[in-house]
Amino acid sequence: MDLGEPKSGVASKMEKVPRDILFNIFSRLPLKSVIQSSCVSKSWLDMIKDPSFVKLYISQSNPDPSLLILTHRVIGEKNIVSISPLKLKGLQLVADECAIDHIVSSFSWDLVGTSGGLLCFTSSGEEEVTIVCNPITREHLTLPKPAISLSPESSRARMLAFGFDPMAKKYKVVRVLYNKRPVLRRARVEFLPVHHPHLGLHDVPVPHVGFHAGPAEATTRAEVMVEVYTLGGTDSWREVQGFKHRPHDKPVCVNGVLYWLVDGPDIANRILSFDLGSEQFKLTPHRQFGIQISLAELGGSLAVVDLSSMDFIEISALQDPANNFWEMKYILPLSKPRWLDRQLPRLICVHELNNLLVVWLQDRLLTYDNKAFLTKNLKISGFPSWLDWEICCGFKGSLVPLGNSHSAGDEQSDVIHFLSDMEFHSLMVNGGAFGEQKENGRCGSIVASFQKNGLLI
Repeated sequence: MDLGEPKSGVASKMEKVPRDILFNIFSRLPLKSVIQSSCVSKSWLDMIKDPSFVKLYISQSNPDPSLLILTHRVIGEKNIVSISPLKLKGLQLVADECAIDHIVSSFSWDLVGTSGGLLCFTSSGEEEVTIVCNPITREHLTLPKPAISLSPESSRARMLAFGFDPMAKKYKVVRVLYNKRPVLRRARVEFLPVHHPHLGLHDVPVPHVGFHAGPAEATTRAEVMVEVYTLGGTDSWREVQGFKHRPHDKPVCVNGVLYWLVDGPDIANRILSFDLGSEQFKLTPHRQFGIQISLAELGGSLAVVDLSSMDFIEISALQDPANNFWEMKYILPLSKPRWLDRQLPRLICVHELNNLLVVWLQDRLLTYDNKAFLTKNLKISGFPSWLDWEICCGFKGSLVPLGNSHSAGDEQSDVIHFLSDMEFHSLMVNGGAFGEQKENGRCGSIVASFQKNGLLI
């Protein structure tokens, strides 16, 4: 669209309104309306990109976190990631037909995480490239190459995390390199009858002997290396010390702190935290959980989802990190498990949506109303079961600026570009294809679980 002079009389008159009044008016509009208004005229676009307006809008808007599905396609030589909202419609979780945006690249991407309206991706091939983008403003940043390189033959794996430091108001990417081979540990776990305060007598796993490191632990700990990149900083990676345990599962960022599940020295030390402000690692004390747990962010707090029992799910939240106070938020009864692929985690995601808790497992999808104590089983509609996909929890659309396609000294600053829905559908029609699933797709087994358990419509 031509961003020249305003085409309508209303827009022309609005140009004469003082900018502080326009700021006040536009700061009260929904984000979608603000983005649409930026196409009316160049002066409106400049106003919406004004750092003062962005700061005002961010301070006044507090959108509810969204649940997104990131669908991966291959059309010709192009890798396309479609970013679409997941919405509750009756008893169905539906992938919205209108995508927020489509990312096109020669690289195949894996989601690192989301924070403050930004998405962080890293390439899944041998060549390591990491980007941060804002799908609302269509800006992106390509990070410089890390200081510590990994060869394809390396015995180490990498795990990235993304978060926001609220004190310095800076976004940071954390890169962890660790030994691929897990350290062998020994534990004796028995199923004992335990009286649950709400659900009565149940058999739950209770560890009786803590985990003991095998002889390779000292070597593994010495080989864990961590780098940090600060957006808007010196445009280089910095090495930090203190990560001494092998991580597993994706990290979670809550209130400026990153949390990982790690192979700790015993069952009571399985959560490692990294303060993005002080850049210090420490083991986070926690109450006793079962063997099978996952981390999540719920309501601005770190949550532990305990799936150790076959009869119920417990979700506890760290309400007071300073005093290690954990509160039991949800206890959800479950019927016996249906068909499960033991090679995959049972939990897909847990998310608060429309004042309901959404729990998505391999074998069921349900919502829980904490006020009415009501559980409903859901189905999945419009799901791209033939494509690779990822779930993104907690996305909040924002005008936070990045600087378009900028990376100092990086030859691959233009590794991605964006397509609108119309451009994307035109590409598919002209290309005569609806997209192929990537080789060695990540989602075949989990979709098989959904199909066997009757979740797909």
